[in-house]
This record gives sequence, C-alpha cells and structure tokens, in this order.
Amino acid sequence: MNRGMIACVAVVAVLCSASTLFALPTDDFNDNSQAATWTKLEDNSAKSSVAETGGVLKWTASGTSTSNDDALYMSNGAAGFALSTASDFQFRIDYNLGAVSQHAPGGTDFAGVLDLGLGIDVTGHDSLSIGYGIGGISGLGSFTGLFAAYRVANAQTILTPTAAGGASGTLYVSYDSANDTIYLSDLGYGALNGKFTIDDIVQTVWGASQLLVAFGGRTKYVSTDDANSYLDNFVVDQGAAVAVPEPATLGLLVVGLLTGGLLRRRRIG
Repeated sequence: MNRGMIACVAVVAVLCSASTLFALPTDDFNDNSQAATWTKLEDNSAKSSVAETGGVLKWTASGTSTSNDDALYMSNGAAGFALSTASDFQFRIDYNLGAVSQHAPGGTDFAGVLDLGLGIDVTGHDSLSIGYGIGGISGLGSFTGLFAAYRVANAQTILTPTAAGGASGTLYVSYDSANDTIYLSDLGYGALNGKFTIDDIVQTVWGASQLLVAFGGRTKYVSTDDANSYLDNFVVDQGAAVAVPEPATLGLLVVGLLTGGLLRRRRIG
C-alpha cells in the first residue's frame, strides 16, 4: 500500500469509500417508484408531501403550515451520489406549478415553491437553492417568479427575486470550478444564461469538496389547489458524480427558500 493510500485510510476512510465515480445520474420518475438514489424527507407529510405518480414527482401542500414545511428528494440514498467540486458540473429539473393560493394572516410571510439546490449537510448552514413559486417576504414584498438564496455558516442571503418564463419550465444549476462560481437560471447553463450568480462560495467559503443535490417543494401558508404542481426529468448533464456513504453515516442536505427559515436550521434525525 502506498503512502497516499495509507493516509487516506488512516485519516478519513469513509471518504475513500465515497470516491467511486458514478455515471451521470438521471431520473424521469416514469416508474412511479422512488429510486435508491434518493432519500425522501417530509417535515410533515399531512402538510407537505412529494410522491412519484403519473410519471412525475408530484408536490402536495395543504396550506395549513405555519412554519416552513419541506418535502424533498435528496441524493444520499442507498445508491446516492454527490457532485465533486473539483470539476465543473451542470444539473437541471423541469417544474410545473399548478394552481396555488396563500392563506397567511395579514402581514405574515408565506411561501410556496418548487426548488432545486445543493449543499454540504443536514444543518443547511452551507447550502443554496433556486425555485419557482409565490412568496411574501418581509422587506421584499409579494412576488411570483424565481427565488434564490444561499447560506454561509447559517447566515442567510436572499437574492432579489426575478421574473421567470412562466409557471412551467426548467431550473438550471451550473458550477464553474476554476472560478468558484455558481449560476442559477430558468434559461440554461453558464454565465450567459445566469439569472443569479454566486461567486467564491463553494470552495472559497464553504471549503466543499463535494455537494449533495436536493429538490422538492416548500410551503408556509400556501396550498396546492390542483394536482398539477410537480417536478420531472432530473438530469446531471456534466460533472463528476461520486458515491456517498449510507444515510446513517452522512447528514442529509436540506434546502429551501423564503421567509425567516430560508434554508433549513433544525437537524433532521
């Protein structure tokens, strides 16, 4: 055994086991069955849930959530993956937001969003996301369109919401490794399409060598009023996907958007 291998085993053996390269992951949800790639997390399934049905990942929200309730798929299932930050990566998912309505008391923040994001671990202290939906945020007013946010050491930054092409489209996340830049959009990948740009965060600030992916829905006082809110056709188009340890040995990424609980604060066990 060479010195590099000894160091790897002695210092952090679990990372060695997580270094196996994967084929680039995809999921079209056509089998109506949760793939081993994913772990499903639902804060309160009676208030916010996701389920594969009709060849899509359907999101259902009751509108009774008084705090942020997430329903998500995360990429640390038994056959899960993470994306290496040593390489550029690009991934996307189609979205469709059906009829929704908000039921918040006057002056109260609300959110109903289909989102796509990435991050390091369960705490959400270092994570980011983009989503399409409706929201009312203190200081930003009410808006329908694209939302994006990031968190560094549990300090959140909400980027200014922007218009989207419509209630049906595609969310794109791309990463320029050499420049440590994230681009978020509903138009396509890279700088030319980026509606939100986040510089010097993944490696420079987070110090991340690999990141988990998550997508789903978040609600606070927002209900889905028909069966037409869903995500579909998740694809990693570019990157180095590596295997991750079993969920019991690796924290879950949780992402979300909007309000005071923008990105997840409490630990999920």
